[in-house]
Amino acid sequence: MNQLIRARVALPCILRSPASMEEKAGGVTEELTRDTLLLRLPRGPAAHSLRTGLALVVDIELPAADRRSARYLECTATVRSALPAGDTVQILLDVTSMNFIAPKTATGKSFL
Repeated sequence: MNQLIRARVALPCILRSPASMEEKAGGVTEELTRDTLLLRLPRGPAAHSLRTGLALVVDIELPAADRRSARYLECTATVRSALPAGDTVQILLDVTSMNFIAPKTATGKSFL
């Protein structure tokens, strides 16, 4: 399949370091593709510390289906850009891998 799949969705997400399960920042997805993520984070120290080339893990809360357990999409990615956009920072990430994970293997904190 060579068709570009793009989804514009507002899903809660948490950014963290690949070396830690500790939350770095919480935000909302804006657009998802197989190769990129576009997120919005509130302005603040965590969002302003994101620099081009920084490696991150993004845990995205997926909508739960009837009688099924919750799932998260865990993406490893690097920051391509971080630009101020009103009272938020728009983060564009290049995705290197995606995995569906159970809630207990995500950050362990409740999402937004």
